[in-house]
Amino acid sequence: MAYTEKQIQVFTGVLALARQGVDMGSLRVQQIADAAGLGKGTLYEYFSSKEEILASTVHWCLTQILNRLDRIMESPGSFEEHVAGMLRALWDTLLGDATVYHSLSSGMRGKQPACCQFVEAQKDLLNRLQALEQALIAQGRAEGRIRADYADEYCRCVVETALMASAAAVQSPADSPVHTENLCRMVCRALT
Repeated sequence: MAYTEKQIQVFTGVLALARQGVDMGSLRVQQIADAAGLGKGTLYEYFSSKEEILASTVHWCLTQILNRLDRIMESPGSFEEHVAGMLRALWDTLLGDATVYHSLSSGMRGKQPACCQFVEAQKDLLNRLQALEQALIAQGRAEGRIRADYADEYCRCVVETALMASAAAVQSPADSPVHTENLCRMVCRALT
C-alpha cells in the first residue's frame, strides 16, 4: 500500500501526539489535523474516521520496520549477521517507540476498521514478513548454518519466536535477560 505525502504527514502528526502522551482513545480528528498541519477536511479526503487514521498509522509504522528488515537482508552479510541485524533493528525500533505503539494500539481497541482494504494490508504485511523469514532460512541453509533435516516450519517457528521475544522484551528492557546477542545465539543454536 502506497501512501501520499499528506497521509505520511498525518501519520507523523499522530506519532508526535502519541510521543507527547496524548490518550489515543480520546483523541479527536481535529487534534490530528492540527498536529499534521492540515485542515480537518483534508484528513477526511484520505481517511473516513479516526480509527482508520490510527490503523493506517500502525500499518505505515510496520511497513517502515519491514522496509528496514528488507534492507538488512539485501545488504552483504552472513546468516548470523543478518539474524543479529534484524533482531537489533526490531529491538531499536520498538525500544525507541514502545510506548507510542502501545498507545496507538490502545486507541484502536475494538474499533479497527473492518474494510477489506485493511484486511488486505494486514495480509500484505504478513506475506512480507514470511518472505523475509524464508529468505533468511534459505541463506542459513545455503551457508550450512541450518540442519538439512529441519523442516521450514520449525525454522520459521525459531525465527518468529526470536522476533516475538525481542518485541516482548522491549516492554521491560532493564529487567529482561533477553538481548539481541542472546536471541541471535538462540536462533543459531536452535537451527544447527
